[in-house]
Amino acid sequence: MAEATRMANFLLTSGTITMLEGQKFPKQVFAADREKTLQATAPVVVLVNRGTAGPAEVVAAALLDNKRAELVGEKTFGEGRSRRRSSCRTAQR
Repeated sequence: MAEATRMANFLLTSGTITMLEGQKFPKQVFAADREKTLQATAPVVVLVNRGTAGPAEVVAAALLDNKRAELVGEKTFGEGRSRRRSSCRTAQR
């Protein structure tokens, strides 16, 4: 998630980049930081396809949602969310 947030910050001056929320931890919102923006006025087009996944989807969605970029291409992989692996105990019979 850190890479996605850092990349989106290069192009966004304000707005929400993404948020994380889980059953056992509170909601975390990652907002753009104006001081980290490198280029706030250049036109941006993001090329996406079915291989675009994970942090790349987060960046593309953040730029689109904040009206900072146009997306061109195919539908993305669809897993633009952060996951944590956790172990589950299995019931013994």
